[in-house]
Amino acid sequence: MAVIATAAVMRTAEALADSAGVSYAELMERAGMLAAQAAAQSLSPGDRVLILCGKGNNGGDGLVMARVLHEAGFVPAVLFTMGTRLSPLAQHNLERLDGSGVEVYDLPLSDAELSRLLSDASLVVDAVFGTGFSGALPGHLPPLFARITQSGRPVMALDAPSGVNLDTGAADEHTLRAAQTLSFACLKPGHLLKSSSALCGRRTVLDIGITEDQLRRAGAFDRLDAAAASRGVLPRPADGHKGSFGRLLAVCGSGLMSGAALLSCESALRSGVGMLRLLSSQPVLAAAAARLPECLLGLPENLGSALDWADAALCGCGLSVCAETRLRLRRLLDGFSGPLVIDADGLTLLAEDRALLRRTAGRAVLTPHMGEMARLCSLSVDEIRQKRFDIAARFAQEHRVTLVLKDSCTTVAAPDGRLWLFDGGNSGLAKGGSGDVLAGAIASFAAQGADLTDAALAGVWLHGAAADLACDELGERGMLPSDVVRYLPRAIRTLTVSE
Repeated sequence: MAVIATAAVMRTAEALADSAGVSYAELMERAGMLAAQAAAQSLSPGDRVLILCGKGNNGGDGLVMARVLHEAGFVPAVLFTMGTRLSPLAQHNLERLDGSGVEVYDLPLSDAELSRLLSDASLVVDAVFGTGFSGALPGHLPPLFARITQSGRPVMALDAPSGVNLDTGAADEHTLRAAQTLSFACLKPGHLLKSSSALCGRRTVLDIGITEDQLRRAGAFDRLDAAAASRGVLPRPADGHKGSFGRLLAVCGSGLMSGAALLSCESALRSGVGMLRLLSSQPVLAAAAARLPECLLGLPENLGSALDWADAALCGCGLSVCAETRLRLRRLLDGFSGPLVIDADGLTLLAEDRALLRRTAGRAVLTPHMGEMARLCSLSVDEIRQKRFDIAARFAQEHRVTLVLKDSCTTVAAPDGRLWLFDGGNSGLAKGGSGDVLAGAIASFAAQGADLTDAALAGVWLHGAAADLACDELGERGMLPSDVVRYLPRAIRTLTVSE
């Protein structure tokens, strides 16, 4: 399944499955059974497995796993890490172990007992918290996790490595790193967010009987992939001419920030727009004339006539914030009815003047990074990170815009409530100018006639794909936003598009 679910979504989906005839007990049985089968692939008959169990339903999954492994000829041992006052389903599965011969332990253990369990184990299973973890690990767990890590035994996590908040990607510094994580029903955000994905190791989704329809009804959203991105890259007819592929107006750049305008304009051209007109100050136009001979150039005073010419407009990259640019943005919003992409200082102006923000409804893509989103929402960056998906979806619906919330993993929210998470790209994008490249690509696809949300999805995916191609050649440290522009055409060719 390509869908992604938060903890709250999973709870709702489980309830929907239960009401459709797949009980909570059956979901746990399937989870434990499939986890045991996955573990058995790397084990030999008679191998010992140490299963760390919490007191909730994730621990219940581990107890089912212990029973199934035992019945299959392996030698599991259970170690309760959070006490033995268990959830009802976990308690039921503990009772099913009675008389089986499976060894069951509780903390604290003597050093000798723990050493024996670890030295005997071919695999350690982490079934302590699952999707329910947030905050910091209890103080007694970091020493245990450190001993497990020092032992060198591979760790298999059920849903989440203990210490990872699967909703936010926040991870305790003492998280028990997994070699493999088994995710039940679908992936969770923390499996993909770059702050936590490496802690999860190899990720495997197990179908425990919750359907995609139930997950979507519960509020699951999509992982942005090439198929979704390809919808924004329209076919190019063989008999097309420059007017067939869109006219883009770029209101970008200022005396001290000519690079932002050049990067966004070159990105738009490399993404296929037929004609591009840059309106900016004279120093920016001089730089553009030398570097981008394909651009049409004009001074800001020509904005009125350019509005009738354009199919789409890009505003904000390197624009600066002053009374003159505020007036320019207002004229653009009032005089142009086509699709808009607003980035950087254009977003700052929207945050300062809510009347301007209201004028973007139904026709704009906004591309804020976390700090700009915090200003648009009057929240802190930490608050945005804690609830990025809810906030992004609510903002896009309330303001009737497509929102591209930029981060190491980017969230795209459509005005109709649809949501995507993109986990591609790399840290080489963490350089000034990368956002300008992204904005230019999105604006280019919009000018070529793509639906605004499809244009945003295409731009985000291709921006990340081009960055990965640049990284393969140059490495994350040395690659530049201009290298990403250079690789955009190659990234576009990887999509299945009729040319």
